[in-house]
Amino acid sequence: MSGSDTALMYDTLIEENEQKTYTKVEGKNYAIGNFSESIAGVVGGLLAVNHLYLPVYLQTIILFFSIPISLSLIEPKVNKKLALSFNQ
Repeated sequence: MSGSDTALMYDTLIEENEQKTYTKVEGKNYAIGNFSESIAGVVGGLLAVNHLYLPVYLQTIILFFSIPISLSLIEPKVNKKLALSFNQ
């Protein structure tokens, strides 16, 4: 992504007063992402052997499940005075 996922995670950690755990949480996030991509590459390759478009169809179905999940995300409240101070 463009970094919006990291910003959302960090702002959420600040709201929960857990910003000290940012490095650990971000590390787990990257680890899970890398592991998922490696598994998806292998599974996608095996599916493509049977039918070339099968991985595309499966990915489309999986993406439709992510729509309600992304719509349920709640943006944390950020201190606007602190946020505006970086623009000066």
